[in-house]
Amino acid sequence: MQSSPAKSSGQSKILLVIFSTIIFLSLMFLFPSISSNAQVIDHAPKFSGKVKVPKKDGETKVEAYYSVEKLRDNVYHINDYSKSPGGKKGINPASMYLVKGSDKALLIDGGNKNIKARKELAAIVNKLRGTTPLEIAVTHNHEDHTGQLALFKANTIYYPKKDKIKGKKYTNNYSWVKEGDVIDLGNIKFNVIETPAHTPGSVTYVDQQNNLIASGDSIGSTFVWLFDKKSLNTYQKTLNHLYAQVKDMKDPLFMPGHKWQTDPANKKRGPKYTPDNKPMIMQYLKDMITLTKQIKDGTAKSHKYYVDGKKRGTAYVYHHAMICMIDD
Repeated sequence: MQSSPAKSSGQSKILLVIFSTIIFLSLMFLFPSISSNAQVIDHAPKFSGKVKVPKKDGETKVEAYYSVEKLRDNVYHINDYSKSPGGKKGINPASMYLVKGSDKALLIDGGNKNIKARKELAAIVNKLRGTTPLEIAVTHNHEDHTGQLALFKANTIYYPKKDKIKGKKYTNNYSWVKEGDVIDLGNIKFNVIETPAHTPGSVTYVDQQNNLIASGDSIGSTFVWLFDKKSLNTYQKTLNHLYAQVKDMKDPLFMPGHKWQTDPANKKRGPKYTPDNKPMIMQYLKDMITLTKQIKDGTAKSHKYYVDGKKRGTAYVYHHAMICMIDD
């Protein structure tokens, strides 16, 4: 006896629903990153095993688009465009830092936008953090530090309250941070210090107990860019405020926004005459304070500086520090 077309159609729909449910549950098991409440990178591929994690302090592993350097236990530097630092016109390789605490992991900044590199970055971050829940912290709103935030739509993103978001707002999971806020990773706790000048809302994340200073571009990476002369007064206040917070830290680990620039071996690391300063140390901060005073009293040494062959402004230099001010 043959079944009616209507009955066959109904059975087919039921089978299709059952089959779809089985497939969905299987994917949820195999790829937990697609769970809506999972603290992982959105659309992150399952780690393929191709990314190698450096084991020794100072060791670096180079991948296709990124390099990963171990700075100390549970603290890693991720540098983008690793094979051509400063060599690609218009690209200034930016630094990201993965800090893994006992309860949470924190990725500081989001690097340059590179859609082709996102799977690799996702794999690196997932490998470094393991199963530890992930959050993101942004130091300032420039797009060479927020370019890959689209990867992190499922994660909390700590963003400076006084900096306006540039470009697309990728998620509603923003948590606006200000002076005095704390990002608690368990055994690592970052205090938020407002350090404006490079941008109006720049912040620095400081863990005094573990000697960590993640400054983005607030104090530069050997040199700092100020985009108008009016910012100098703000920068001087920023330096004094930051120094008061960190002066008692013993041999802190500075984590600047463009760490590659601190290496004198990189000939294209910045404007001509960039001071050698490897690694960044507390003296750098002291020299910056001295330099702001010299600029204001007219005694600072200076020269014109150029980017891509074009004059951009005036560079003021003192010992380890340089301040580049773009001409009005």
